Amino acid sequence: MVPIEWLEKLNGRQLRVAVALASHANAEGGSWASMTKLTKETGIHARDLRRIMLQLVEHRLINVESRPGSTNVYRLLAVEEYDSEVPF
Repeated sequence: MVPIEWLEKLNGRQLRVAVALASHANAEGGSWASMTKLTKETGIHARDLRRIMLQLVEHRLINVESRPGSTNVYRLLAVEEYDSEVPF
């Protein structure tokens, strides 16, 4: 789970993507949602969605596990994986 004070720092589009990923996450935080599915659920164009995902990676809220020839796994980072400071 992400500390609420970190979510408050996200803009509306970043928050929509984070919530969409979380809605597809399994118990370990992994989400296999396709870009097509995320685009439909968030209303954000695929090009912008990729940019926002990179921002969430930079903010250390998610990481991306590339799987060539398959859907990437987007992993929501657990609280214990965060530093004590807000990363952005």
